[in-house]
Amino acid sequence: MQNLDTQNLQFTMQMRLQVRYVDPRLAFKKVGSNRTDRILGEEELKKDLWIPHTFFHNEKSSAVLGSQGKDIITSVLSDGTVLISSRLQVS
Repeated sequence: MQNLDTQNLQFTMQMRLQVRYVDPRLAFKKVGSNRTDRILGEEELKKDLWIPHTFFHNEKSSAVLGSQGKDIITSVLSDGTVLISSRLQVS
């Protein structure tokens, strides 16, 4: 936490946000694939997926940290579980 402003009740925080959900349309363990491990990607893989909208109540500003999306890690497990991890700064 940084920039603690007690007069306006505001602060800025850097954090890692991880979103985990199951999308059965992405399950690939039953389609004859011998692949049992996860599919890993960065921003490009995330662009091809449906992502639930995440927001911070009463946020003043927010930004994704990192250069060119390399700090966004996306993985899809064989059962359709999606994990998205990203670095954020929120005020």
